Amino acid sequence: MLLVLLGIGLFASSALLKDHPVPIFALRGGPDAVEAFKINLRFGGLETSVEPIVLTEKQRREGGDILSKRNVEQLKEFSKNFGDFHFVLGEPSMDEGWPSYLGGGLKIFGRTGPNNVFDNLVGLDRIYWAFNTKIPTMTGNASDGTASIGVTQNIEAIDLNLNLRSTPEAKQETGIVRVEILNGCGITNAADWAARRMRGPNVVITDTGNAENFRYAKTVVRTSVGIPVALEEALERLGLTKEYVEEIPAASAQTDVIVIIGRDFLELKRAVQ
Repeated sequence: MLLVLLGIGLFASSALLKDHPVPIFALRGGPDAVEAFKINLRFGGLETSVEPIVLTEKQRREGGDILSKRNVEQLKEFSKNFGDFHFVLGEPSMDEGWPSYLGGGLKIFGRTGPNNVFDNLVGLDRIYWAFNTKIPTMTGNASDGTASIGVTQNIEAIDLNLNLRSTPEAKQETGIVRVEILNGCGITNAADWAARRMRGPNVVITDTGNAENFRYAKTVVRTSVGIPVALEEALERLGLTKEYVEEIPAASAQTDVIVIIGRDFLELKRAVQ
């Protein structure tokens, strides 16, 4: 009888959570780079999405300290700057992928996640999530305004949901550089890896995807705004110099820079690790 009631409860909760995603605050990185994300966890096989959160320099330092200490309580308190999150996740690394309890299925019984992941979950949560959710994917683009979640509770942050990208005047005032990253080498997750490396102060990743082909021998950076400081710093984090940059007319109203990752991807990745 108890098992029947438990089964009914799980079915009812799954049905409810299909229409109400569970927001998770995720912080990952190391001494040199810290990133934050909002994971919209959905159940019943529905798509789970990830939205990047813009951090100020002060917040990145604080986040780096939390990651080094692997302190869950501090992480929960830190997450309150960005919204209401019942669950928090810390990953002291920049490795690709998410812990296996986010859509990993049977992998939950092996390695639970990359590099000492810490969170405020209980064991049953992890098992349930592993089998009832999909692996999170990055979402958002300039057209729908969801490329990043603005930090609204800190005056040092930029609220990207105010459609600042829609007018040249607003973009100039904020100094934001909007970057689209395309996979031109055919290596899985190459564009996503580059997006995580480039994202930083005043650099917004508007979209990632595939280039028109996978035959790019070298990585190419096409910019319509020159090489402002924010872009130069982002390229350094990717291991790129100015020799990779081509200046072009504006490609679209939503993007300032297009980065096409070439077959030198693995070489660049090794150089910055």
